[in-house]
Amino acid sequence: MDASQPTPHCIQYYNTQPKVDLNDSSKYPFKEFVNGVEECLFINIFSPKLFFKNKGSSEDACNNCGANGCPVIVFLHGGAYQGTGANEYGGKYLMQTGKTVLVVVNSRVGVMGYMSTEDDVVPGNNGIKDIVKALHFIQENIHSFGGNPNSVTLAGTSSGSAIVHLMYFSSLTIDLFHRGICTSGTFLMPLAFQKNAKEKSKKVAAALGCPTKSSRRLVNCLKTKPAADIVLLTYLFKPHFFPSLPFTAFGPVQEPLSNNAFLTQNPYDMLVRGEFQSKPLIMSLVKKEGLFPAASYIASDEIMAEINNTWNAFAPHLLDYNFSVLPKERDAVSQEIRKFYFGEEEMSVQNGDKLVEMAGDRHFKADVARAVLHQAFQSYSYIYVSIFSYRGKHSVTESFSQTGNNYGACHGDDVAYIMNTRYLNPEETESDRDMMMRFVDMWTSFAYTGKPSFGYDVYWQSVSPFGLFFRRLNYLEIRSPYDFSQCSSYDHGNTAFWSNLPINEPANGRYS
Repeated sequence: MDASQPTPHCIQYYNTQPKVDLNDSSKYPFKEFVNGVEECLFINIFSPKLFFKNKGSSEDACNNCGANGCPVIVFLHGGAYQGTGANEYGGKYLMQTGKTVLVVVNSRVGVMGYMSTEDDVVPGNNGIKDIVKALHFIQENIHSFGGNPNSVTLAGTSSGSAIVHLMYFSSLTIDLFHRGICTSGTFLMPLAFQKNAKEKSKKVAAALGCPTKSSRRLVNCLKTKPAADIVLLTYLFKPHFFPSLPFTAFGPVQEPLSNNAFLTQNPYDMLVRGEFQSKPLIMSLVKKEGLFPAASYIASDEIMAEINNTWNAFAPHLLDYNFSVLPKERDAVSQEIRKFYFGEEEMSVQNGDKLVEMAGDRHFKADVARAVLHQAFQSYSYIYVSIFSYRGKHSVTESFSQTGNNYGACHGDDVAYIMNTRYLNPEETESDRDMMMRFVDMWTSFAYTGKPSFGYDVYWQSVSPFGLFFRRLNYLEIRSPYDFSQCSSYDHGNTAFWSNLPINEPANGRYS
């Protein structure tokens, strides 16, 4: 094996077309939408020992961590449990300080990682169990790469962030990590838990001619089918005229009780009862999270007009309540949401920022507020929140919108300043480079002490344990490398509005 080369993605469904006709297969080139491989369970390790040695330095010159080794940061990729992989991220920025070891984990995604028959045949969460296995490997072997197994920080973005958050609630991970960094994701967000898992498994099986009444026979039959054929059937769960919606068909589930189960209880109930690992946590958001996916729409008059005219059909997919609001109530809920954000206005490019706010509140902001306020009340470890509103020279929105329009800081922008991603280069301007160094300082200091620094001149107040009673969320807003301040919000992400809608998501703490 050549360990100097990037590892391949796990096999996954991929779709970037803005609009297709699912009733005419000639317009939908299925085979182009599966990539990756089955043999994909790798981890990428970035060690300052190797980094500086490759630059001509001696090992002693770069060993800044002491006899126990460097703190370890384990990063989990995003992609809505459906796509991307470890080789989208690198360790260049973190390695420059010589103070941490970075591990980026590949894990199974989509139907291969999260299919569940909701019984002991396929209980689910295989993708997360891949990560738990990687954490065991790190405990046993990371010292060989200069890392300290007794100082492991889990970090993740988007769905990877939700997995990091779930790690606090599993008995399988008690001794495997010591603190967490969640960027743009919590287990309370709508996509965090799979809905109708058993029915989806049956639908996949039926489409391939497999029996569906017996879980054992269903699985045995699927094992005879090519993996690409199984993964391709993800399209069955994306029937809307925007095939990127819903974001994901498969994800984590609550499992039947067993020794190998990752999660056997409702995590929201565990949160409220204080039944989680009390460890330091950073929970970060981007100012305009809803630019994912709204940036794909708000640059087009045609698309915004179509959304406006088909709102009742579109909204349950965009806002992920197609399975969690009763069919007879969906139109009323859709109209209530529209009125709250748009009033009597027609949806258009001119007021597309309201669609951005709506999507950001539903998918990220309201649930982060609920999660950290409950967790801070029950935890004896500090929890810190940040909001990233800096828009550098480039943004992920350029890819989403296919324009150079400056819509502000987008979902995924912040991670580029720490993980030297393939999709965004923060090295072209002095301001971007300074932001990158701020992020390196923040993650490194947190990995060492459990208390983040954003520079010596920054006061970062943790979330108050009594914030739950006043709905007050303390956070650090990061506007630029030179402009940041401590702020508070009393209804972050319009939490009260979303909490009062008849959305039934028990794992997310919503009951209709």
